[in-house]
Parts: sequence; C-alpha cells; structure tokens
Amino acid sequence: MSPYRLRLLPLLMILVLGLLLASAPGTSSAQTRPYIERPEACSQGVEPCIAALRELRSQRGSIAAGIHVAFDRDDPNPVRRAILVGVIPGGPADRAGLRTGEEVVAIDGERLAPNPGRVLERLLPMLEIGDTVAFTMLRDGVEEVVEMKAIEPPEAVIRSNIYNHLAVLFGPEEARRYRASTGPFLELPPGSHDQP
Repeated sequence: MSPYRLRLLPLLMILVLGLLLASAPGTSSAQTRPYIERPEACSQGVEPCIAALRELRSQRGSIAAGIHVAFDRDDPNPVRRAILVGVIPGGPADRAGLRTGEEVVAIDGERLAPNPGRVLERLLPMLEIGDTVAFTMLRDGVEEVVEMKAIEPPEAVIRSNIYNHLAVLFGPEEARRYRASTGPFLELPPGSHDQP
C-alpha cells in the first residue's frame, strides 16, 4: 500500500457514526458500496458536490457518534481497534450510555476484528432512520451489547461527513476551506481531520 493511502486510512475510517449510514436511494448494491461515495454532482465541482452530499447524508440514519479505527503505525502487524471518539449529547449513543474511548467489537453480532474499517464500511452505510442497531462494546474487559435506534443525523455529523468526503475527493486543502466556512463539527482526535 502506498504511503499516501496509509495516511488516508485514518480519515477514511472516521465513521462519524452518524456517518451516514445507509445506501443511496435507488441503489441495489448497498452491501458492496465503498464508504466514500461520489455523487454525479461531484464531477461538476466542489459546491455541487457539497449540495449533493448534504442531501444524501440527510437521509441516512445516525447514532450521533464518531468512530476512529486506531492502530500503532510503528507496529508491522498492528491490531486495529474501533474506538468511539465523539458522542453528541442527547443522541442515541449518549442515551445508550456510550462514552468516548470505549471500543466497539461487534455490530449486530458481526465481529469487527481483524479489520474493523472494512466491516464498518459495509455495515454502517445500510443504517436507515428508525433502524435499531446493536453495538457490542468492550468495557473493562467485558463485552456488553447496547441497542440504539438511528435518528436523523445531527448537523455536526453531516458536516463532518461532508468534510471527510471532500478530503478524499478534492484533497485536504478543499476540505479545510469547507471546515473554515461552516459551523461546529463532531470533534475527533487531533490530526484526524487535518492530516489525511
């Protein structure tokens, strides 16, 4: 894998679990779709792309939390873990008692190891508003299943997801310009947004 792709990995894995979380309307291959989508409007430039992503993401289910796939970059065989990095107060994840720093080990019974990013990319985009999803959390060495109902995505989640897409589709500078021109984001670890 190229060094550029390795630097993109953390950005791609920031599944702002509100991260939008369902297949595009009218598609039949939701289970095989990549997480980073490219609406047709994105070929027309940044502004049409932002509008198309906003419309698409507003229709997806969200638990109002963010997940970051963490690993030791210096380890030749790193263990990847899905860590909660942001929980919006009052959202489904918050109401279910999820807290920043906890590890997600399974979703709807499907284990995330050994490659949580791939499993998250496949499962989360299918979540629709009103769906119930079960997260298995690792808490003090014990696994605990927590169920949540997906809601309409909060604005901070939509903004964070648009930012992630712009960084991949148009580059980090364009994503930073978008961030500077908008309101609050779901905050993630330092460097997650700024170093694709």
